[in-house]
Amino acid sequence: MSRSGQIGVYTLLGLLALVLVVMLVLPFWFGMQAQARFAEAVDQLNRQGAPVLRLQTVRYDRGWLASRAETLVHHSELPFTLKLTHDLRHGPVHLPGLLNDEPALLMAMVESRLGPGETAGGPSLLIAQGRTRIALKGDVASQWRLDEVMTAMLGSNQPVWMRADYSAATGAATVQAQLPEANVQGPDGNDIRVSDLRLRLDARPGRHGRYLVGSYSVSLRYLRTGGIADMASIEQLRLRARASERGDRLDTELAVSFEQADTPAGRLGPARLVVQLNNLDAQAVERYVDAQASLLEDIDPMADPQALTAAVMPQLIEVVPQMLSQAELRVPALYLATADGALSADATLTLPALDASFAAMPMAVLTALDLEARVAVDAPLLRGELERALRTRLARARGAEFGEGGGLLREEIDEDAAAQSRSQLSVLAGQGYLSLVNDVYRTRITMREGSLLMNGKVLNPVALMPGAGASRP
Repeated sequence: MSRSGQIGVYTLLGLLALVLVVMLVLPFWFGMQAQARFAEAVDQLNRQGAPVLRLQTVRYDRGWLASRAETLVHHSELPFTLKLTHDLRHGPVHLPGLLNDEPALLMAMVESRLGPGETAGGPSLLIAQGRTRIALKGDVASQWRLDEVMTAMLGSNQPVWMRADYSAATGAATVQAQLPEANVQGPDGNDIRVSDLRLRLDARPGRHGRYLVGSYSVSLRYLRTGGIADMASIEQLRLRARASERGDRLDTELAVSFEQADTPAGRLGPARLVVQLNNLDAQAVERYVDAQASLLEDIDPMADPQALTAAVMPQLIEVVPQMLSQAELRVPALYLATADGALSADATLTLPALDASFAAMPMAVLTALDLEARVAVDAPLLRGELERALRTRLARARGAEFGEGGGLLREEIDEDAAAQSRSQLSVLAGQGYLSLVNDVYRTRITMREGSLLMNGKVLNPVALMPGAGASRP
């Protein structure tokens, strides 16, 4: 072999040796990076979940090619502790990814299992298992599935799953979950049936990373709960919450709707409610979040919730006035249909500039409120609700008990309630507080400079009191 050929062979062998050394060193380095990411994720979950949820890493054994970790999950509503067991395989190469048509280069692949903690007692039980991929740039993709035994306990033959994706560059996260069906029978005969429950969270850090902005939605096709005597159900329920930034202000919205709800009191629906709280001071929100984080460093919310509440209240009194100063509360949509008719409304309430003295002078704040609302109620619905309120009031006043032998007194109270309801609404319409058009009562409620008006007339509270109309002769 020529000298140049020998140099080429040596060079190739040197490169191969270098690559081998790098491949041997990289798993250890990626293991350190994965441990740091793991600790950051636990800290972030603790900040977002406090004071209800707290994670505690009790073990982290980092090896050369793989690591193992254990995390305890404490929840304020659970009388026991859950345990997460994690097996981490270090990057940079994940050969099974090639077989599954996935990128083979990554920081770590994590296999996790959720089960009872040591304080739960009893035999070991697998609740859920997950698979998380941590990319080279720190992006995270996680998929979880409820164990088959747990799925069967829910009365479902379809998988219950969750997926989460996180971008390290932007801090944005997307979480999706679905419960296709569940049918749980309680020991007292009550049961819960759920069909097609879906959850989705799209969030990213707000300015300075102190809080999250984005949207959260929940929907389900059908929910039934209770026993035979007190069964209640709801269909096509949708809930959506959002928060967005506008310069140094925050805008929020909550929307709830359903197609039909059956309760022991009757059938409702369709219904829709949209509530917006806009123009919040973002700096005040940041101050409150920072104050909460500082308190949680000194107080364990699980061990002493009363101490946490006592410590939070002064922070609220200090921060809330600035947070709500010049905020706007809007109800752009309110609609509810019942068997007796429908109710619809919209409203806007604007708060004045506030400072810490508002708690000592609440009446001064009330006089500075700016309110505009429109309400429309079908006449049969308003008459019926007013009759029910008057019937209860009259029964209490006369000491009536609607039991055996009380039929005559009950009939008398029903007649009086119906008469007073008609008289009350007639008085309100005659005084101009209400207008009756096409069997629909309408009114416009405003507040300016401390004066509350209905249809432009200063409100006389006595006229609105149940029983202010005619009484039984």
